[in-house]
Amino acid sequence: MGGYNKKYDGEELEMIKSNLHLPTKKILHMINQEFGNDRKIGGLKKFISTTLGGKPWHRVNEKPIGSTRVTRGRVFVKTEDGWIKKDRIIAGAKKGEYVCYDQDGKPIAITPGEHFRLNKMGYKDAEKEVKQSMLLVAKVQQKALELIR
Repeated sequence: MGGYNKKYDGEELEMIKSNLHLPTKKILHMINQEFGNDRKIGGLKKFISTTLGGKPWHRVNEKPIGSTRVTRGRVFVKTEDGWIKKDRIIAGAKKGEYVCYDQDGKPIAITPGEHFRLNKMGYKDAEKEVKQSMLLVAKVQQKALELIR
C-alpha cells in the first residue's frame, strides 16, 4: 500500500492531525507501525499539504512585510515589492532612483541623471564640506537639461 492517492481513514487522520508538530518522517513511521501500513513519505506530504492546509515548502519561511534582515552588513526591509535596502526607504527612493549620502551620512534619493553628474564630479571622494554644494549643482544641471529637452 502506498502512493499519493491513498486516503487516510479516521484513526490515521486523527493521528496525523494530533502529531502535525512532528516531522513528516516521524508521523509516517508512527502510522506505518501502528496500522501495519507501508505508506510512502510523498503521499503523506501531499495529503498534509492539500487536505490539512499545510503550507507549501516555499512559503514555510516567508517573512511578514516590515521584517528586517542583515546581509553583508546591509539592512534590508521586506516590502510588497520584495527586500529593499533600508536606506532606500528612509530616503524615499522610487524604483529607478539612486541613493547617495549627504555630508552628515543621511541617505538622499537622486535621479539617474543626478547620479551621473555626481559621479563625474567625484562626489564619492569629495570632502565633507563640499558635498552639499556638489549635490545642489548636480540637481540644477539635471533640471536645466530637462527644461531644454
